[in-house]
Amino acid sequence: KLNNDGSTGTLTSNIYTLPHTSFSHTSVVANGYVYVIGGVSDIGFESRVYYAKLNSDGSTGAWTSNIYTVPVQVYGHTSVVANGYVYVIGGTNGGGYFSTIYYAKLNSNGSTGAWATNTSFLNPRLMNHTSVVANGYLYNLGGDGNGSYQSIVYYASLARTSISGDLDLLGLTSA
Repeated sequence: KLNNDGSTGTLTSNIYTLPHTSFSHTSVVANGYVYVIGGVSDIGFESRVYYAKLNSDGSTGAWTSNIYTVPVQVYGHTSVVANGYVYVIGGTNGGGYFSTIYYAKLNSNGSTGAWATNTSFLNPRLMNHTSVVANGYLYNLGGDGNGSYQSIVYYASLARTSISGDLDLLGLTSA
């Protein structure tokens, strides 16, 4: 629990642990669920997405493995949530750095829809960067660009403009 003075309450272990030991994954929260995306686990590089319901006492429910996985095994990436979608940005799988941005619709039951590939890419390819969403924009900051540390800041509008009925600029139909 977060206290009014900014400090945290006592840390408590959740009864539901992640399905696998894991590191270099990302986590996001949306619509009353927490998500764990990709990373490296005791079974290798991951493309899986796990999600659990957030309870009012701060604990989570049991973890569920999402039916749709990220199109690649990925770690060292970032993830953000905006406008009912979750985004996975950059990273690596040990065989080179990624420039790709993937996104999936968040469903009301905590699952995601199928992952799609965004038409915009990072240049240079990045891992170990950070990403945030603010005021309708996605910001991608710094990172490691194929062994060269970066100071670059990318930004992109997350606005979805309808161009024909329910078809928007991303080529997706509105919800």
